[in-house]
Amino acid sequence: MMTIEDNQNIDISSKSEFYKYLKDIFLFFKVEFKIEHLLLVAFILFVVKQLFLFYQKKRNLVVSSKTHKVIKDQLFSKYLQAKESYADKVSVGDLANLVVTESANATRAIMAPIQIISLSINSVATFSLLVIISLTMTLYTLPILILASLLPYIWIKRSKVVGKKALHANKQLSTFLHNRLRFPKLIKISSTQDLESENFLNYTKRQMLRSNEIKTLGIKTSLVIEPAIIGLCISMIYVGQELLGLAIGEIILFIFLIIKLMPLQRTLLMQLQSLSESKASINQVLFDIKNIEDSKEIDHGKKDLETLSESIILKNISFSYDDNYVLKNINLTFKMNEITCILGPSGSGKSTLIDLLPKIRTASKGEILFDKIDSTNLTLRSIRKQIAYVPQSPMYLGSSIIDQIAYGYNERSEKRARTASILSGADEFISKLDNGYYTSIGEDAVSLSGGQKQRVDIARALYSEAKVLILDEPTSDLDVRSVEKFYDALKKIKEEKSMIIIIVSHDVEKMNFADKFVYLNKGCIEAEGGYQNILKRMSMDKNP
Repeated sequence: MMTIEDNQNIDISSKSEFYKYLKDIFLFFKVEFKIEHLLLVAFILFVVKQLFLFYQKKRNLVVSSKTHKVIKDQLFSKYLQAKESYADKVSVGDLANLVVTESANATRAIMAPIQIISLSINSVATFSLLVIISLTMTLYTLPILILASLLPYIWIKRSKVVGKKALHANKQLSTFLHNRLRFPKLIKISSTQDLESENFLNYTKRQMLRSNEIKTLGIKTSLVIEPAIIGLCISMIYVGQELLGLAIGEIILFIFLIIKLMPLQRTLLMQLQSLSESKASINQVLFDIKNIEDSKEIDHGKKDLETLSESIILKNISFSYDDNYVLKNINLTFKMNEITCILGPSGSGKSTLIDLLPKIRTASKGEILFDKIDSTNLTLRSIRKQIAYVPQSPMYLGSSIIDQIAYGYNERSEKRARTASILSGADEFISKLDNGYYTSIGEDAVSLSGGQKQRVDIARALYSEAKVLILDEPTSDLDVRSVEKFYDALKKIKEEKSMIIIIVSHDVEKMNFADKFVYLNKGCIEAEGGYQNILKRMSMDKNP
């Protein structure tokens, strides 16, 4: 078998110090200096490099996954801690897109500098070996490497612009999808399926075009490198042997290092491009995190409200949105063991009024007293623990009935759930189900009727054993029979539970059993008192 020195044309031991050192290393390990042995060593070095690369990529994957998780967790948890005024301004679709899509792009942007540093170190090390093997050959190679790096620069700059457009396209699609999926029934009844499908097609087309543009820029960057590798390898064989007189072993090793260097350079350019296109996402994520943090609820309370036993008093309460007063000089008392019905036209401030009690919103003026203690001295958590809220359209967050009733509690007590359900009137249908309280209710409780949903949600409120029960338009989506059952349950709750019950309603006639009525109009209390007084006041509005 031919050794590297068998042919006089490739014996350059007198010309290359590196070649001599390489030969000495082989001799030190008592290994014959042959081409096949040199290639075998090169292959072993390649395998070692691949193993190191595997470890590096796996480590980067773990760090990237953890970083992505932290970003998503931060966005979600900070949003839940933000003031209601922030939620009023933010599109749910935009927020969902931020958590699901842009957080992933932001993670890539965060990880890119780490990978760029690692690739740069590998590239410098490999380039140093090239210089050691042959400075002349390296100087010949350098202009081609620089040219191959400069060509994609235009595409890298373009990636930043396209990244911003892609971010906008993602937000538009996410918002559109979220809004339409919430109201499929309205779309069907309005017979706008074709129109909405066409709109969706336009949004997905726009997103696809932006995505394709980004990927095309990446392909262009990648394709520039491949011809450079082939061209270099071909030219190096000729230049190295014919012009520089290098040994075939040196040329092979040089080519091997070039083949190793070029993918590093390609990956480096791809990371720079990825960083450029993801800048819009990371800027958006950082901007939104700052906005959420600036809108965080601040709890100034120092004292816990252990329990509520007497009343909630509102003194000279006013509330405004951007200097536009929604509530003005409200003076009102909610007493224990009383049902208070809040009435008034749309936009009169009813929902804002009940938002002030759990401090979802903060009054611009005045004070709220819980058992004569100013709410500003009480912790938010202790106040909210005393209040149970039943919205107009119940939100179902549990997979089974008992999950829904015990929502917010780590331990589920069937006995406690049954007691609450008997009081709300839900037990009469739950007990007839095959799996009882462990019956799966599906997404948004589609297997339950409107009345059943409402009674289960009232059971959830009662399960908490709070001292204040707030019901916001509880009968607006119910049929006549369900409304009757609701009022029967409400009367039963008043008889058996010691609590403050507040109902926002339009149904004044069937609420004649309430202890007190409050009529709001244009942010002011225009009437307060018993059933007959309110009927008289409302009839004046109808017949001015």
